[in-house]
Amino acid sequence: MYLTNGMNLRIEELCKQRGLRMSDLAAKMGVNQANLTSSLKGNPTVSRLEAVANVLGVGTADMHSNPAHHSSYKDLWTAAANAGVE
Repeated sequence: MYLTNGMNLRIEELCKQRGLRMSDLAAKMGVNQANLTSSLKGNPTVSRLEAVANVLGVGTADMHSNPAHHSSYKDLWTAAANAGVE
């Protein structure tokens, strides 16, 4: 199952690969699971996506379901982070 926010994030898949549930991910991030899930289904901030990626040990681009987009999303995240966008 993918979180649907227009980006088809594969966070749940990455969690399963690591033996984590979404509740485990939320706990490691120090946030409420409902708030985490809600923010990822809506319009997640760059900082939220970076926090998830850090816990999962992946790059933000790796969370996208289409590997062909990885380099373009990596460039997007880098540009947004450098611009101070959250």
